[in-house]
Amino acid sequence: MEKETILISPKYKKSQKKILELNEKYKSINKLKIDVSGYTVLVGENASGKTNILDWIYMEQGSYIDCDDLLEQFSKSFFWVFDRKKNGYKLLKDHQYKVSGINNLEVILEFLNDNEDYRIEGTDGTVIIPLKSELDYYKDKDDKKKEKDFKSQYKNFFEFEKRKNDFFTLLFSFPKYNMNNLEEIVNNYLIKVLEIDALSTGNNTRAVFKVLSILPEINNNINEVLREKLNLKKDGSLLKINLQLDTEETENSIKVNKFKIFVIDEAEGTVFPLKYKSAGLNNIIAVVIIVEFLKYLITKYPRYNELRFLIAIDEPELHLHPYIQSKLTNYFYGVTNEEFKNKINVIVATHSQNMLCLDTLEKVYIVNYIKDKGTTATKLLDYRTSEVTDINVLKPIEDALGTTFNEFRLPMLIVEGEEEVALFRRVNGIFNKFSNIKCIKGKTNIAPYLIMINKYKDEQKNSIILLDADVELNDIKSVENLKRF
Repeated sequence: MEKETILISPKYKKSQKKILELNEKYKSINKLKIDVSGYTVLVGENASGKTNILDWIYMEQGSYIDCDDLLEQFSKSFFWVFDRKKNGYKLLKDHQYKVSGINNLEVILEFLNDNEDYRIEGTDGTVIIPLKSELDYYKDKDDKKKEKDFKSQYKNFFEFEKRKNDFFTLLFSFPKYNMNNLEEIVNNYLIKVLEIDALSTGNNTRAVFKVLSILPEINNNINEVLREKLNLKKDGSLLKINLQLDTEETENSIKVNKFKIFVIDEAEGTVFPLKYKSAGLNNIIAVVIIVEFLKYLITKYPRYNELRFLIAIDEPELHLHPYIQSKLTNYFYGVTNEEFKNKINVIVATHSQNMLCLDTLEKVYIVNYIKDKGTTATKLLDYRTSEVTDINVLKPIEDALGTTFNEFRLPMLIVEGEEEVALFRRVNGIFNKFSNIKCIKGKTNIAPYLIMINKYKDEQKNSIILLDADVELNDIKSVENLKRF
């Protein structure tokens, strides 16, 4: 007789952890401490270990399940499936229990050998127990006592307290992917996040119907981002996507096959599977689909509100035009620091100046490989530039700032616009005070310069910042950073 699989969906445990720590060797890393909240950027030369850091973050994620809630559901279900007879016990129906959810661990309670035994598979291994002796032990006890004893006896097999990094991490390693497998990666993530799989159960059927019902709204959200925030166009026409869930109806349920992604090219009037369009387009669409799905789930379903998601991306700039890279950075900043702060976090490893958000320079890490120490990651603001072995390590940051680190050691005059630059160059010719005049092109761009001036405050104290009298600090991104000055 085929077993009926029952999916149990325990609650998730809330976590406020922001710092990830590694104290044992992983590839080139011996020790690491990194803050992954918000939008974090790893910058470093080739072979410094940036990809290893992302791999470690992805591999080290644990479980997010509330252990007590899981045990309660298991113990109740265990005693509900038996028909109590005078001469023993009989299963009303063959059952197999599985934990659904986005945890990395699987717990199975399964009845075996014509119901003579049952098996529990948990985090501490597998145990097979004679079913009759177990039920006899509980037969004269009330339900609450049964559940309490069951939880006490088998807690170690359901022990989910040993969580590691407390984030559900989704890794996009674009240098390793090809155009044919990116859709499969997106599909696997979505099925796991949405807690649907190929199991033909009543529970799963309801979940599949729910996903099918929300797809039109999510498609609209994705296309709005592609149009309004990323400005993805071809010959003036929009590029859109249509995300579909391929399902198969069985006698009593719906079976999930996979998600399919189609690109609608309005310029050509064609519709293609994702893999037939450009590599850069593939990358950006894959990430946006995941982010917009997470945003929707967090907004609409309290269960997901307990979780924090971390999207790790290796070289998101790959195959992308610099303009689109900058747009993508702004999108990440908006999601992680404004709309879904502490809910959705992004960490990228990059060689591009366009993937740096200047308003969050405090979240930039310099990654180096040092012979005796292995891979290290040091915050830019804590980094001593005198220790740099290869000056090109800092080049993306300097290009993003439009100046070199050494210039912050010299007296600097910072003004808002080009008119002020021209004026003060004439004045400077008279007084010969400042050789370094910088235009920030608008007062809202002042934050990164303040941060860098503060970094070098012990080496020079003669910088002057001139802003118009109408400046409003609340209009400046990362205004909390300015309160230190």
